Formats: sequence, structure tokens, C-alpha cells
Amino acid sequence: MQDAPYCDFARTTSGPVVTILKHFRAEFEKHIDQRVCPAGECEALEKETEDKETEAGGE
Repeated sequence: MQDAPYCDFARTTSGPVVTILKHFRAEFEKHIDQRVCPAGECEALEKETEDKETEAGGE
């Protein structure tokens, strides 16, 4: 992401994303793969998951 950007804007704005992924990668992966918030702070994620389970006939 930082090695071959098309412009200076992309080079400088990718820094925070790279840093966040470096320090919180496992948490992001749980959000994406397991649809779980390890910190319990993502109420919208929990609500969306519950809605999908209800639609699918789960509990």
C-alpha cells in the first residue's frame, strides 16, 4: 500500500491504516471473519448478526 501509490496523498494517508492493522490485526479479523467484537463495543455488528440469524431461522 505504501510502496507503490499513485500519488502523495495515497502514500501519506495509508500510514494510519497500516499502523492500525499492525497493532489490532487480530481484532479486525474477528470482526470480519467471525462477525464478533472482542471489545463488546460494536452494538451495530451484534444487532446485524442477530437480525441475520433471525432471518435464517436461528436463535
